[in-house]
Amino acid sequence: MNSTLNDLSMLGGTPIESYYVRLLDALNNHSAEDFSSLFLDNGVFTLFDGTDLIGKEEIKETSEKLFETHPDYSYFSKITTYQKITNDLKMVVAVVSAANNSISNSMFYVTRQTVLFSKQKGKWAISMINNTLLEKENTSQKEKISLLGLSAREREILTYIVSGLSSEEISEKSGISVRTVETHRSNILKKAGCRNISSLVAVAISQGLINN
Repeated sequence: MNSTLNDLSMLGGTPIESYYVRLLDALNNHSAEDFSSLFLDNGVFTLFDGTDLIGKEEIKETSEKLFETHPDYSYFSKITTYQKITNDLKMVVAVVSAANNSISNSMFYVTRQTVLFSKQKGKWAISMINNTLLEKENTSQKEKISLLGLSAREREILTYIVSGLSSEEISEKSGISVRTVETHRSNILKKAGCRNISSLVAVAISQGLINN
């Protein structure tokens, strides 16, 4: 990988700089194992069609197939946003280009990549990655989504979701059953009009519902 094509300057000196470099290395080495190992056990990787892959095993299995389908591509990143959500939650937004090495000057696609890094038990890991093809971004759709109608309990659950906690962990922290947590998750998605967890997280952050 030609590192001169990357612009990671916004991450210089931040706690997650080395983790993002490892993410790029995993992509360029086409290593599904290295890629999936960067996630929390219940981390989420959202595909272009909006499908959520949840957990290291599912992410690894699908990534292997994706890398096999696109064996000649290199990935280059330009960081556009680095945001501290809380002390234990950081967000990175980047424009990521994928180039076909076997065809001179041929660009395959360009995406806006949003990555959430969560610190749990003293270690950083990825809680969510969402890649959106730039030409498919729908700003008018984003403007219609609102989380202002959430109850206090739903906002509490949302905060835990953004932090990358599983339903079992949320149940333990909030003192409610796992089934009730899952019901809250479903209701929050419906109220927000979001198709998946990653889009829900992005909206929550953009609307300032997750505070330091």
